[in-house]
Amino acid sequence: MDTSPVLPSAEEDERDVAELQATALLTQNNAVLEAQLEERPLAKKQEELQEHEVEIQKHQVQKAETPTTVPVQEPSPTPQKLPKKALLKNDDYELIRVGKVRMQHSFFFFLKKK
Repeated sequence: MDTSPVLPSAEEDERDVAELQATALLTQNNAVLEAQLEERPLAKKQEELQEHEVEIQKHQVQKAETPTTVPVQEPSPTPQKLPKKALLKNDDYELIRVGKVRMQHSFFFFLKKK
């Protein structure tokens, strides 16, 4: 009976390297996603827009309150400005779809490697 250690084959080495690369890639992607969740760039942009709109409204109210020498005209029957559309949506199905495509791709990729 031979008790010498068995060296792993080239296929096993390649499989181990591929698994390590996949794990490293997933770890990197998770770190990037967590950073994006913490930074929330679109949410910050939306808050800035809302703050800017509030400042504009305050400025318009202050203008309306200051006495002017121009005779006051009746407001024209023009429609009010509609609020701007929100940048973020709670029902963003595109991200869900991208996640599904990514999972299918990675599943196919790992099946092909084995």
